Amino acid sequence: MEANITAIENTIFSKVLHKSIERKYKSNYGLKILEVGSHHGEHIKYVKNDWVDSGSYMATDLLDLSKKQNENISNLGVNFEKQNVENLKLEDERFDRVISTCLFHH
Repeated sequence: MEANITAIENTIFSKVLHKSIERKYKSNYGLKILEVGSHHGEHIKYVKNDWVDSGSYMATDLLDLSKKQNENISNLGVNFEKQNVENLKLEDERFDRVISTCLFHH
């Protein structure tokens, strides 16, 4: 298990935090990825996107996304669903990788 601290969005510390989480993942090829507590998708741009043609990425959060935020995430090939991490309703509950950043303190 890995624990990370939180950072204010769009700060240098935030960028360092997200980059450090992804540093060890050289490839996500073929992976089925679930990100819980994705907020507005801030972490997605740091995830190596070689899963796009070979796997899938689903992001969930309690927040509603604006139309623009939803478009931005969709353009990256990510499916977003408004869901509570405490009671996820997923058709297939098997994932190769689960990402959670800045979530547990909430």
